[in-house]
Amino acid sequence: MQFFGISSFANKIEYVTLLKNENLHIKILSFILPIVLAFTFIFLIIKFLRKKVNIKFYKLLVLFMYSLIPLVLIFPISDVVHFIAGGYVVFILETYLLVELFKIIYKKCKIKQKYQICEFITNFLYMVLILITLYFAVNNYCLYFLDENKAHNIKHYKGIIIGEELLQKINEIDEFIIQNKEQGKTVYILDSEACIYNIPLDIYIKDYDLFNKGNLGKDGTSRKIEEIKTLQKQEKTVFLVRNRNYSLNWQTPMEIINYVRENMEKIGEISIFDIYE
Repeated sequence: MQFFGISSFANKIEYVTLLKNENLHIKILSFILPIVLAFTFIFLIIKFLRKKVNIKFYKLLVLFMYSLIPLVLIFPISDVVHFIAGGYVVFILETYLLVELFKIIYKKCKIKQKYQICEFITNFLYMVLILITLYFAVNNYCLYFLDENKAHNIKHYKGIIIGEELLQKINEIDEFIIQNKEQGKTVYILDSEACIYNIPLDIYIKDYDLFNKGNLGKDGTSRKIEEIKTLQKQEKTVFLVRNRNYSLNWQTPMEIINYVRENMEKIGEISIFDIYE
């Protein structure tokens, strides 16, 4: 048995691309993240070597360890979505360190006037953090409850805001899948959005529901082509491939898409997809 890690992924986005992101918040956070982790690691090592281990040390150690675990989401595909999902604990760690820094400054101010200034600055920064949190909470609350696009009856998606265009696609494609199922046919959607259409129907097709190169494993593209060749011989199999007029996800295994387009018969179209048998 062989095990493959981060370096064996077929697709990658380097971490440095986050530093070049157009969003200033992402630039700043991606710059701070490795610095905070490095600083925390060095600080913990120094405290441990000096045998200054106390309850605060263990709190920071636990938070640091929990910060490292989700980082696997960021590598090797360092895009904004993976960065936010993988770095959220580090953001909490940053806030914790900032609060501890305020406390240290607060305690170090011995002169009365400086003490008062320090107290004011510390309380002010606490208030800023609270107000920012409240702003995002209230803003998201208002956006959600004022949006009419959550009033739909799609199974498993109730209460989730869905745009009109996507709602129409889900209804149209799911109706197509149901019709084929009634005829004893299985529909394979060769697209990164496949799970969006399959979830409401309680359908799960391994490897196809999230049809990205990075999820197929080592030699996944060639294995899937061989698998599709076998499925191709079955009369009760239908494949949906995104129409050429629509852009594909950058992780789409184009070798598989091209194989279907070149070796199967296009029998029609449904929403954004071409139908092949």
